[in-house]
Amino acid sequence: MNNLVSFIVPVYNAEATIKYTIDSVLKQKITNWELILIDDGSVDNSFNICQSYANEDSRIILIHIENSGVSIARNTGLGLARGEWIIFVDSDDYLSENLLSVVSAYMDKYDVIGYGIQCFPENNIIALNEQKIFNSFLDTQCDFSQLYNASFYNSPCNKVYKREILKEPFDCNYSLGEDLLFNLHNLINSKQIIILDECLYYYRREGVPSLSMKVDSNSHRIQLDLRDAFINVFDGNDEVLACVNQIYVNSMIDKVWSVVYKEDFCTLQKKDVLGQWRTEGLFVSDKDVEVKGVFSKLLYCLFRHKLYGSIIILGRIKKGLSTMYHKVKK
Repeated sequence: MNNLVSFIVPVYNAEATIKYTIDSVLKQKITNWELILIDDGSVDNSFNICQSYANEDSRIILIHIENSGVSIARNTGLGLARGEWIIFVDSDDYLSENLLSVVSAYMDKYDVIGYGIQCFPENNIIALNEQKIFNSFLDTQCDFSQLYNASFYNSPCNKVYKREILKEPFDCNYSLGEDLLFNLHNLINSKQIIILDECLYYYRREGVPSLSMKVDSNSHRIQLDLRDAFINVFDGNDEVLACVNQIYVNSMIDKVWSVVYKEDFCTLQKKDVLGQWRTEGLFVSDKDVEVKGVFSKLLYCLFRHKLYGSIIILGRIKKGLSTMYHKVKK
C-alpha cells in the first residue's frame, strides 16, 4: 500500500484510554500512516501522554486547541491531514491491528470502505452479515434499514474515506447528529462503496454518557433536521421515508422519557418542555408509525392528547415496576 493514511483522533480528558487508542495505530502491520492527535483543551494528563508518544514517533502529530468540541477538533485534523485516505478514531476506542492490512486490498477500486463495530465490554456486534458493494451512495437506499442498523450512515469511525470525496466539514452548529450530517453531505460524492462484514473497530460503551439522552429545547428541532436531511438525500423513496419516520418517532419517545426522568427538572418544567415540543409539532403527523411496548404506546397516545401530567405519572409507575422487577430478580 503506497497511499498515506491519516488517522484523526480528537482527544478530551482521555488519560485512561488514549494509550490503547494510540497503541492500536502503532500495531498496524502496514506502516504508511500519520496519526493526528487533536487535544481539545484537556484538563487531565491526556496532552502529556500524547506528547510522550509524539516525541518517540515522527508520524504522530500533536496539536493543542482550546476546548471547542469534537467537530472543530476533527475539522482541525482534516485541515492538517496529508493522507489520501482518512480514518476517524475516538480517543476511548481502538482499532483492530489488521485494519490497514484488510482495507488496503480495496483502496484501488473504492472511495469508501466500511466495516463492522464491536462494542465492549459487552461484545455486542454492529456489522453486516455479508459484504455489500454499491456503485453510488444513492444505491445504498436499497438496503437502507440494514445499513442504518449497522451504523453506516451515523458513524464516521467505521469506515475509511478517500480524502477527495470529503468536501464538507463537520457542522459545528450541532452537538448531536453532526456525524450523520457529515456522512450524508460527503458520501454522496462517492462512486464506489464497499462495506465489509468484518469488525475492525472497537467501541467503548462503558461509562460513556449518551448525548442523545441530553434534554434541551432544541432536541426536537435537531431530530427534525436529521430526518429531513435523510429525506432530501433519498428523495422520493417511500421505503426510506417510512423507515426514517419510524427511527425519528422511536428516538423522540426516548427523549420524552428522558424529560420525564430528568431529576433536576420539577414537574412544571417537565410539562413546559413537553408542551413546547408538542407545540412545535412533535408526533403530530406521525400517525402511521408502529410504536412498540405498552408504556411507549401509552406515552405516545398521552402526548398526542397533551396529557403531560399523565405522562409524568406513567413514568413513575414504569420506574416503580422496573425497580420492583430488579429487586425480585436479585
